[in-house]
Amino acid sequence: MKPVFKRILIYIAVIYLSFTLLIYFKQEAYIFFPTKVNHTIEKTNNKIVEYELKLQNTKLYGWLTNQEYAKKKLVIYYGGNAEDIYYNIPDFQKLEGIATLLVNYRGYGLSNGKASEKNLFSDAIAIYDNIFPTYHPEKIILLGRSLGSGVATYLASQRKIDGVILVTPYDSVLNMAKETFPFLPISIMLRHKFDSLKYVKKIKCPILVLYGGNDSIIPNRRTENLIKNIEGHKKIVLIKEADHNNINIYPEYWENLFKFINQTNQI
Repeated sequence: MKPVFKRILIYIAVIYLSFTLLIYFKQEAYIFFPTKVNHTIEKTNNKIVEYELKLQNTKLYGWLTNQEYAKKKLVIYYGGNAEDIYYNIPDFQKLEGIATLLVNYRGYGLSNGKASEKNLFSDAIAIYDNIFPTYHPEKIILLGRSLGSGVATYLASQRKIDGVILVTPYDSVLNMAKETFPFLPISIMLRHKFDSLKYVKKIKCPILVLYGGNDSIIPNRRTENLIKNIEGHKKIVLIKEADHNNINIYPEYWENLFKFINQTNQI
């Protein structure tokens, strides 16, 4: 082999190795986009209750809307990446007869700590185990959007849930990453796989899937692969005009969500 070709191969190998190491050590920066904001609730607003849960050295912070309905119908919301879940409160307040708990992930909002798949999953369990005995809701529904769909899917496979709503969900972050970096050994590198395909098969309750035909972040094939692996009762709503971040502006989004929550125990 000529020296010039050998040098070229060495340069390519060095660049490939450097890029691989960069992706490996910085993968959290490509998966989690924490929003660090501080919202305070007016003391006169009795429709919203601040929620705190202390876990060893970590404090999780969020809000409970329509607390008076928490013993009847309680929705636990898991937000999308880079989403400020606080701005969902007005929409959830309008859901008559339904309480909604919104809690920031670790590192998001006022919740401290570091986001990871392991932490998000364990925190979801801790929140459920804290809120359920507090209110003993007759019906508890999980609502996961985008990144949060993986958290909702995991929790529903671990606890007794009456219904799950998945908004713009993926089959796994692993499959998403493989498509983005097909030239890297992603299966070995990725620490946060969010493998919803594995967990969705264990879910016993009804599932509603809402996704947009123009989703520019999670390809429809990733959502539809998840849908194919739902073995129990499922309802699928495709809003053809919707993109990833604006699906909630369409009336059929809220119509189907509200209907599913109110009819789940009749399915």
